[in-house]
Amino acid sequence: LVHLEDGGTTSIDYADDGHLPKDAPVVIFLHTITGSGKEVGHFMRTATSRGWRSCVFNRRGHAGVSLTSPRFNVVGDQEDTRVMVDKVRARHPASNYIAIVGISAGCGLLMSYLGSEVKPHVQAAVALCPAYDIGRAFR
Repeated sequence: LVHLEDGGTTSIDYADDGHLPKDAPVVIFLHTITGSGKEVGHFMRTATSRGWRSCVFNRRGHAGVSLTSPRFNVVGDQEDTRVMVDKVRARHPASNYIAIVGISAGCGLLMSYLGSEVKPHVQAAVALCPAYDIGRAFR
């Protein structure tokens, strides 16, 4: 669990990657609109099998974590993402390569995070299946 300054709560699900070297690269997944680590597990397992440490950022109200503050955005909050990136960097200080992958609605959060940070502390970013026309995507 990640407890935020405003009283909000998010969580980070980490892959079982203790067998990897300390300096292994890290990939962070940002899940779909209703998703969580459970739905991203296959991406995490594949990343681990290829030598990457991996995790998924579960947004407020996802993955069984209750909403603990009135602040909420269905596609996520870039400030929460910044805090969680810092947590991952602190957990893996020997890794000098971090990538973030946004999946579907997670792409919006990815772009918001990248656009709001002067120095995003990631070396690569990928948007998988972004919905460019939200009105059309929800019809």
